[in-house]
Parts: sequence; C-alpha cells; structure tokens
Amino acid sequence: MILTWIGLAFSGACLAAVHTRPPAAPDPERPYLIYLHGGILTGTDGSATSPWFGDYDYAGILQRLDEAGFEVISEVRTGDDDVPRNATRIIQWIQELKAAGVPSDHIAVVGASMGGIIAGRVSHELADPAIAYVLIASLYAMDTYPPVPLSGRVLAIRDRADERTWVESAYLRPQENLTASKVVVTDTGRGHGLLYRPDDAWVLPTLAWLSPRSSDGSLP
Repeated sequence: MILTWIGLAFSGACLAAVHTRPPAAPDPERPYLIYLHGGILTGTDGSATSPWFGDYDYAGILQRLDEAGFEVISEVRTGDDDVPRNATRIIQWIQELKAAGVPSDHIAVVGASMGGIIAGRVSHELADPAIAYVLIASLYAMDTYPPVPLSGRVLAIRDRADERTWVESAYLRPQENLTASKVVVTDTGRGHGLLYRPDDAWVLPTLAWLSPRSSDGSLP
C-alpha cells in the first residue's frame, strides 16, 4: 500500500505540533508520527551526552519532524527494562488515534535504537499492514529480545560504521502483513551516533519512505 496522506508533510505551508501523547481530538486528515528516542535519553529531562557520540539532539529531531508537517507525538520514557510494557503504551496511543477516526495510513512510528526495538514490537503485535515504521540503528541481535517478524511498511536505516550484529532479514521475513520493506545503509562514519542528530542521512530517507510519491521509498 502506498501512503496517500504524507504529501501534507512536504507542503511547507505551516508547522504542525509536538505532543507528549495523542491529542484528545485528533484531526483524521492530519499525519501523525510517533517518535521513540534512543535509550540514552531514558529517565532524563530530554537531554543526554554520549562520550562517543556527543549530545543527543532530541529537541532538534522533534523540531525537524515537526517542520516536515507531522503531528509529532513523543515523550521521554522512564524506563527501558520492559520492552513489551513500552510497546503496549504505544499500541494504546495508536488505538486512541484510530478510535478517533485517524486511519492507519495516517500513522507512522519512527524509533531509534532502543526506541526502534520498541517500535518493532509494536509492528509485530499490531500486525497492521497500513502503518509505516522507520527503525534507525535498531535491527541488531539481542539476547534479551530475539527478532520478531514485522508488519506494515518498514524501513530500516543504519550506518556502515555501526559494528553491531545486524539481523534485518530475521525481522523482515516475507509475510502477508509486511507490505513493504527496505534497508538503507548510510556512510556517515558516525556509527551508532547516526541517530543522535536530525541530519539528512536518516531524515531524508525517512521522509521519502513516508511520501506518497514513491512505492519503494526512494527519493523523488
């Protein structure tokens, strides 16, 4: 399925908004994007610095997504020790949007590292073929949470210098509810630090994946 709504995100006519949870009365015509941050921000005030990758520009990432025209929904998690619990919260958000009349193909979930692991669990449990997902530096081998087959339209992005053990094929197994999938490997040289800043290396592929102008997510 090709998304039919994210053209709004490229109009540049006005900014949307950033919410910490789904709005009480969402507009079914608007595009909604749930952003799930990397684990370094968990339990903080929204700012954190890695000795290897520098500052995590959470505010800048949300601003960049907001400027693209999305209704952005994001909050700083209090804990990452229970991925299923965090995924259940996001599923509840999505169900709230859908119950208010927002169609599935107006909803996207973008997750970075641990946020992407949570997003992957959401994708698996919802099994909704119309929701779009972008998983940044997320589909690597973990003993605690083994790979699960994903559903929806799934884009995976990682940097070539990130030395984790990547197992995208274990997540992106062909099945009925996986309607599209693609893996993008960037060459920024920043490794896992790719996700720390809102730069074009991952933002442009993300916006292209959510654009109705391409069935495979390639840039127009």
